[in-house]
Amino acid sequence: MSLRTTAIALVACLLACAPLSAARQTAERVAVLNWGLAQTLVALGVEPVAVADVDGYRKWVSRPALPEDAVDVGRRIEPNLDVLSGTRPDLILMSGYYNRARERLRTIASTETLRIYDPEGEGDALERSLDIAQRLADRLDRGAAMERLRRDLDRAVAGLRARTEAGDSVYVIRFQDDGHVQVFGAPGLFDAVLQRAGLTNAWQGGANYWGFSMIPIERLDQAADHLVVVEPIPRRAERMMADSAIWQALPAVRAGDVHRLETIWSFGGVPSAIHFADRLGTAIDGDG
Repeated sequence: MSLRTTAIALVACLLACAPLSAARQTAERVAVLNWGLAQTLVALGVEPVAVADVDGYRKWVSRPALPEDAVDVGRRIEPNLDVLSGTRPDLILMSGYYNRARERLRTIASTETLRIYDPEGEGDALERSLDIAQRLADRLDRGAAMERLRRDLDRAVAGLRARTEAGDSVYVIRFQDDGHVQVFGAPGLFDAVLQRAGLTNAWQGGANYWGFSMIPIERLDQAADHLVVVEPIPRRAERMMADSAIWQALPAVRAGDVHRLETIWSFGGVPSAIHFADRLGTAIDGDG
């Protein structure tokens, strides 16, 4: 064999035998079955070719906006695998709820499971969100976008800190019905933002690994500087807030320190943390 032939064969072998990690870093056709991962992907400048429940994302998450041509592959807990396959993804990102479909998913494309909300996870949801965003940035060669995302988070938290009083206590809730709320606490995303901004979470009663506890409204009875209600608010809850003596007797309600925030995905990643910090600072400062 000539030296030239040997060199060509060597180059061909090197290309064919390149490590998977190098190939994985160039994956561009990414499908994603979890909204927190989807918003993180878009924030890193990667437009997913397929997303589970696109309409739900646009209603509950909204930021950052999905590309208009993202294919909807159906329910998050039970995606349409035929539609997903038709989008020809290089990589499928998912959380931990697809055990029965995992083998089929692997026949469609490379898969990766990333859990922001994990009963066995360490740290709070924001720490895990940052870690996952960094892993995606490393894999998809989006280092500069990751640095921008970190700067945006630092800016949003600093802005919240500047627009509030250090140590102020804050309840953050979302209504389940007219008598019960999800109250957000550690180790959830909203609580992590409060802590980083130097605020105190008025709810100290514990939370599940999703970062909330379901309670009757009368348990919001601790003195608090602010009571923050994340929309949407059911109609019956709107009527209750206007008429209920129990609600009117809550310390923060009596003091007039109730603020409403637009819908923010409380189970999201870094972009949701940024959105929450921005909107909370505006609402407490009186401009929202």
